[in-house]
Amino acid sequence: MRATSLCFALTFALLGTSAHANSSDENKYICFDPTKFTASKQVIFNGFTQSCDQWIDAAQGSGQVFHGTTFDSTFDASAQTTTVQNGLKMYAGPYGGNGLDCCSDGKSAAFKNYTYFCQDPNDWMPDKTYSGTATGGATMTCTEFVESSSDIKTQDFTTSWSCDGKSAAIQLNVQDQGASIMGCCGSTKKSACSNTRAHVCENPSTFLPSHTFKSDDGMFDGTCYTAVGTTNTDATGDCYGSDFSKTWSCAAKTPSCQLRLLEIARKGCCGTSGEPASACHGHYSGAASSQHVGVIALVAAVAVFLA
Repeated sequence: MRATSLCFALTFALLGTSAHANSSDENKYICFDPTKFTASKQVIFNGFTQSCDQWIDAAQGSGQVFHGTTFDSTFDASAQTTTVQNGLKMYAGPYGGNGLDCCSDGKSAAFKNYTYFCQDPNDWMPDKTYSGTATGGATMTCTEFVESSSDIKTQDFTTSWSCDGKSAAIQLNVQDQGASIMGCCGSTKKSACSNTRAHVCENPSTFLPSHTFKSDDGMFDGTCYTAVGTTNTDATGDCYGSDFSKTWSCAAKTPSCQLRLLEIARKGCCGTSGEPASACHGHYSGAASSQHVGVIALVAAVAVFLA
């Protein structure tokens, strides 16, 4: 149910048409942590001021979002419909600026902790906010990002999760947008997908997925993770089909693939050592300049990858 629809419905309920109060209810159980419930907090909706308790009681009336729902110690938010879960989020937190914030920490009973989004679960920052081009200018928390992104909202990051075999879209959403741009994994900027492309470096631990660079001609400007993705996840890529999530050999790769990976290392994606840190260092035997050809190949691939 949209926030505005819920707002109007509650207004009519409070006007006396279907207000409902169940004396056995404990409205605090709309919160992930019941002790965070602010029962007496006054909230203004459409010119009406009521306490959180009163708003929730009204929402249990006939035709309202919580009709037929009893909040007590046995309440299981995960067993509720999507409509009820969205209602819980709206009452508990900011809900994109339309919420009641009746739980002081903003977490409803439907809150999920997506710790396995990050390489180190301890790095997950559920309440980290971001506003920029990646969200169309809207302010969004990392939790909201995971739950709203069409590419990753069906993934379960609440338990051990592997990025292996996931689509390029999922990998980019998790690592580039979530970890690199929004900072959902803190200062490390390493998600559960960060190692899926690490073996382009001779020493995978040196791979810097969130490092950004510009090609020599200025036509590419992005992260190392995106740059590597152009080589092996796009059907037109020179290294298409290569699995950079584990040890592999560059010796049998085409010169164009080797050049691309040398270019990526030279731009700092494997630390400060440059080309010698690439898994392809010492393997290239082509006649052209690796620096010149590498830049051209990278730019062309990125243009196709991002099209």
